[in-house]
Amino acid sequence: MIGDLRPLSVTVAPISSAPAGPPAESEPTGPRIQHLDMIQGVITRLASNSFDLKRWSVLLLSGALVFLARADDTEHLWVAIVPLLALWFLDGYFLNQERLFRQLYDKVRSGGPAPTDFSMATAASGAGVGPWLRATLSRTLLLFHGSLTLAFSALVFVLRLED
Repeated sequence: MIGDLRPLSVTVAPISSAPAGPPAESEPTGPRIQHLDMIQGVITRLASNSFDLKRWSVLLLSGALVFLARADDTEHLWVAIVPLLALWFLDGYFLNQERLFRQLYDKVRSGGPAPTDFSMATAASGAGVGPWLRATLSRTLLLFHGSLTLAFSALVFVLRLED
């Protein structure tokens, strides 16, 4: 059986070294690719920061619940609401910035044949994003941070009623 194996022959077509022609107007080239990479790096960092804020919110709530389980005094536990709300608002800020940079990305990507200026200013591209508070009260953040804050508030309220 092993002796029946024959070598495999493969034919490879030569690769042409001539360019296929100029890139289409919609295809980003050279400096525009570098600019898009810079913007994508910012978007990635903002998304990572947003995830870290969500992680810190869960950690803060878990720590407060451990404190609730061990403490007899729940009077000062309302203080934990302040960092929960601060993390929520900061997450909204990061989401708003991410949306602005996504619009800048689209603007640079479809910028036409004009050379890029490597601008990272998002003020001109922020017309369709809306205010920061709209991002803070978006469905995803409202579901995540709102449910954490509501659950924590309800738990503290019930425990305060028992005292």
